[in-house]
Amino acid sequence: MPSPSIAVVAHCWLAAVVFLAVRTAAGYVHRLTGGPARTAERLRTLREIGSVVATLATLVLAVRVGTLPLAAAAIQRVSPGLPAGLVGVLAAAVLLLGPVLLGLLAVRLGTLRHRRASRRLDLTYRDVTGWFTSRYAATVLALAAATTVVTAAESTVGRFAVAVVVGGLGTVLAPYAISVTVRDRPATDSEREVAQVPGDCQLRVVDDRTRFGVALAAGVLPGQRYVFVAESLFSSLDERELAGVVAHEVGHHEGGHVPLRFGAFLAAVVPLLVALEIGGTAVLLAGVGLAAAGAVGAFAVVRHTEYAADTYAARQGLGPALASALEELAVQRVLLTTPGPHAGPFAAHPPLHARVARLSDGTTREPPATTV
Repeated sequence: MPSPSIAVVAHCWLAAVVFLAVRTAAGYVHRLTGGPARTAERLRTLREIGSVVATLATLVLAVRVGTLPLAAAAIQRVSPGLPAGLVGVLAAAVLLLGPVLLGLLAVRLGTLRHRRASRRLDLTYRDVTGWFTSRYAATVLALAAATTVVTAAESTVGRFAVAVVVGGLGTVLAPYAISVTVRDRPATDSEREVAQVPGDCQLRVVDDRTRFGVALAAGVLPGQRYVFVAESLFSSLDERELAGVVAHEVGHHEGGHVPLRFGAFLAAVVPLLVALEIGGTAVLLAGVGLAAAGAVGAFAVVRHTEYAADTYAARQGLGPALASALEELAVQRVLLTTPGPHAGPFAAHPPLHARVARLSDGTTREPPATTV
């Protein structure tokens, strides 16, 4: 078994190489691309491609230097009585929280300098490191805990039942998990009044340095439905535009979209759970294929809910205001108009221009049919 120190040094060197390569590529993109908006879009593409390449390179290196066996051996020394399956899950979590995290963070830091210029971001390397590490670590730990609990069940039905319970619990607790991983605060009375948020919704204002997005709906329990809004929206949008953005998020709550999205992705996992129970390479490949197809369908459901939330905002008389807000956020390069490589069947949002057109011409009475 290789030395742990050699493995640590190898992964640190890889992260450094990734950082330098991405930073150099970002410099070429910044110099050769015309216009800051187009530069921002290409930098996003670079970041997404870089994340995939960095992850694959990290996994290849992990195989070469034996990172997983080293992590498993260390875990067994600390807790010799743990089951082998749990040791494997914890070793995978160590790989994700160590080498993979380093590679992904290197990509983000490598593009930061030029992303700040193209998107007018007031971010430091420390901001990005702290925010990304906390959010990524929380996600990995949650997945590791869920995987451990689900795999402990003794049958496919049992694992599916546990997955439903764990996923449902995660959906209920999502607002509190988001508060842990972003810098947020309760909205003031004046902010609630400007945003026109209903009394049964909690409004949280998020520090822009976390770059969590523009706005987000989370929570399913009565009285525990949350709308998270970026702090900069209060200064960059007028009152009607801000109310339109918030109404869109409230529309997700009113339409039951939060549990619907959870159910769609849960259904996509069922073929994989069945395949793992049956066993065999061919069955496993079929399960993966069916799960991928299910994921495409789940993303189609998510895009449909975005149109439905737009429809809700339009019914509140805020359709044109929401369209104006989307256009203004695109001008400010908070939202990007051209999808990146993740778009298409795996896009979580419809094209921005399509949403603006529907909101502007009054065709938001009913959302379009879900397409895959």
